Amino acid sequence: MHMNSDSLRTHVQIIAWLNIVLGIMSLIGGLVAFLMLGGLGLAAASQAPHDPDAGAAGAFFGGFGAILAGVAVISGLPSLLVGIGMLRYAPWSRILCIVLSILHLVNASTMGLSTVLGIYSLIILLQSDSSRVFRS
Repeated sequence: MHMNSDSLRTHVQIIAWLNIVLGIMSLIGGLVAFLMLGGLGLAAASQAPHDPDAGAAGAFFGGFGAILAGVAVISGLPSLLVGIGMLRYAPWSRILCIVLSILHLVNASTMGLSTVLGIYSLIILLQSDSSRVFRS
């Protein structure tokens, strides 16, 4: 499949915005998980004077929320960074997006959205003409 430069630029812009949206969704999901599980942990820990197991449950939920938030940040920031770089046609962003797209193929946390984005990105970015878009 051969695409002209304008068509490739359009696809790169679409990939960029989809990565930005995916990154923001991941960050928001992590924040929500942290707030919900952290709040649940605080509620459980507040019952510790009345129930000795509540303190352990509070620590578990709070810790689990912090871990989920950390994973969401670790997975969301690269997508956000790639999207911004691709909007600017930064040469490094093409390579990073190819690597990230391969990782997206096995990411089950987004219910298939990242897999579809990974396939689409690889189809576009592995074309021989796509590197020219990032040089001009």
